[in-house]
Amino acid sequence: MSDTRLVDLFQYDPTNPAGPYCIFPVGKFVRGGKEFTITDEKCAEFARNFTTGVLGRDVVTNIEHMPEQGAVGWIKSLIHKTGEGLFATIAWTEKGLKLLAEQSFRYFSPEVVWSGYEAKDGTKYDHVMQGLAVTNYPYFGAQTAMFSE
Repeated sequence: MSDTRLVDLFQYDPTNPAGPYCIFPVGKFVRGGKEFTITDEKCAEFARNFTTGVLGRDVVTNIEHMPEQGAVGWIKSLIHKTGEGLFATIAWTEKGLKLLAEQSFRYFSPEVVWSGYEAKDGTKYDHVMQGLAVTNYPYFGAQTAMFSE
């Protein structure tokens, strides 16, 4: 039996740093004994809520979930790829491009509201992307890597 790995082509490419990058892989995950599932339906809803502007502001990419460090990029689109997951394209700031070039961070970690996000008009939504962090401690492991292995 061999260990076969699929290398995702949607990883950091210096000629196209915008991506897209996988930020939510479809599948079941276990953390702390609790099972968590990312479905195609959830990914599609995240993408739809982003496209329709439910959040009411631009979606920041930050460092290790610390918004006080400022933006390293801004999500430009969320794309649902059936059977694969949710992908983001990012407009990187100069600081973000430098982090990419230095390979200071290897992964992404989404910042989301799973249920009950209240929009300015009072409407409640599930599955709303409110941020994305570059990190070295990803919940989803290598599936959200920004560099090919």
